[in-house]
Amino acid sequence: YCEAGKYQNAISASACTMCAANTTSSVGSTAVSACACILGYLGNGSVGCAACAPGKFLSRWTLVLQISPVQPGSFYYDSPLWSNDEILNAQYTNPVSGIDVKLPAYSTLPLNRVRMCVGTLDRCYELSVEADSAKNLFTGAFQRRADMDQ
Repeated sequence: YCEAGKYQNAISASACTMCAANTTSSVGSTAVSACACILGYLGNGSVGCAACAPGKFLSRWTLVLQISPVQPGSFYYDSPLWSNDEILNAQYTNPVSGIDVKLPAYSTLPLNRVRMCVGTLDRCYELSVEADSAKNLFTGAFQRRADMDQ
């Protein structure tokens, strides 16, 4: 197995390959697609990541869910992923483009704020919420937010 930050691109390969600049991977990764940007960096983990603009990505956030704008996605309106404990692409613990992600924290981490980015990581909205978890927030009763004009 390869150590964190490396991957073995073929079962028969004897050497591990280092992930691109400013990326990392989980122990035992077997494909370049397992490389993801490290905290504070953004891009395609397979080719490298650049530093986020100052103040655009704050380390106090924990990624629990990421929905790719690419269609068809895993998180359609009545997808069971909203309400079950299934994990999706757990190797991506930092924002990465074009991939749906659902981490264990989705079902377990209490929330007091939610950060939603639309299209890009520089078009984000923050909301104060109180929920036992993102799972409970998204599967619970309807919540209307007058402060969002929606």
